[in-house]
Amino acid sequence: MARDKLKRLFTSIPTGEPFSSRRLALLGISADLAVSYVRNGWLVRLARGVFCRAGDEPELGRSIVFLRESFAGLHVGGRTALQWHGLLPAVAATEASGSAPGPAASLTLYGWDDGQLPPWFTARFPATYRRKRLIREEPAWPLQGGPLDGRI
Repeated sequence: MARDKLKRLFTSIPTGEPFSSRRLALLGISADLAVSYVRNGWLVRLARGVFCRAGDEPELGRSIVFLRESFAGLHVGGRTALQWHGLLPAVAATEASGSAPGPAASLTLYGWDDGQLPPWFTARFPATYRRKRLIREEPAWPLQGGPLDGRI
């Protein structure tokens, strides 16, 4: 029975996607069974209640989508959004900010509430989080937002 649950876990969660213990519970995997999977090397614990499949590294886009569960109105903004849409060259942005080259050095996330990005995320993706709400909109989908569509 535990093998069936493990098989369901690996077939329902895409590679590189972090997931919560709440999602495991929806798949019928208890907290004790999740601990067993971690001990046996099937899962990696990123933080309390946050896991990834063993051998996978969390992907940036999937990790941002995962964080939207915890941060109302979370979205990519600033120079990062301009770079991802091709409106600002990555080199010019990094030279202006004085940070290391590459788009990961200037990742800026915005949300509506106070908070800090979790260490498991910032250790993999150097990023800053800022609280900012320019217009009134529902957190389910920002008016000017769009899917990542493999841009990262």
